[in-house]
Amino acid sequence: GGANKSAAPPPPGPGGRPGVSRRASVTDILSNIVNNAKSDRESDLEDALNKLRDSKDVEIRNLRSEMGDLRAELNSASLRHQLELEERNRQYRLMKTRLERMGRDMKDKDSIYEYCRMIKEAAPARTDTQYVIKLQAQMAKVLHEMGVMGNQLTAMKQGCDGVVASLHADMSNIVNDKSKAEQQFMNDLFEMEEEKRKLKEEYEERVLAKDREVQELKKTVARLEIRNMVSEFDDDDEDE
Repeated sequence: GGANKSAAPPPPGPGGRPGVSRRASVTDILSNIVNNAKSDRESDLEDALNKLRDSKDVEIRNLRSEMGDLRAELNSASLRHQLELEERNRQYRLMKTRLERMGRDMKDKDSIYEYCRMIKEAAPARTDTQYVIKLQAQMAKVLHEMGVMGNQLTAMKQGCDGVVASLHADMSNIVNDKSKAEQQFMNDLFEMEEEKRKLKEEYEERVLAKDREVQELKKTVARLEIRNMVSEFDDDDEDE
């Protein structure tokens, strides 16, 4: 009777029902395509980021090296100026001491003149006047040399003061240059670190975007799989 007759199920294939292995094959192919695309893109992005990071690391190392050389040069120049300044100050102190001593001697010139006058007046008539004249000439020569020496020391003091002031200015310029160089170095380093941070954020954003694309592709694969299953069931019904 027709009531006892039922539709016989299709003979199973090697993997179960007919079409199951075909659906699995399509799904595997699409999944492999998705995974390979994701892997390739992530690999490309990571390679690009690593190259950029390596490039920035090299720039930072070079900048640090240049900054180290600049610091060494500035420190060397600062040391030379410091030693020169100390030597100038030492010479200045010596000249100042000599000038003060010479100044005290110059203040006694009136006593020297008075001494010469007393010798001349106290000399008896029979004393050789040539001796007195010679003594006066020597005294005049000493006084003249003392005057010249005083003028020279004054000029030397003024010159030394100028040199000391110039060295102080050079030292100040060196300190300012060093401060500016260090500030520029810190600014450049900050900019490079900031650029590295932005590159990392961009890379992470791209990875997230690719993940979203992969999820969409997976959804598409799932929809295609469901559609394929529905189509196969429809084919089975038509065969019955």
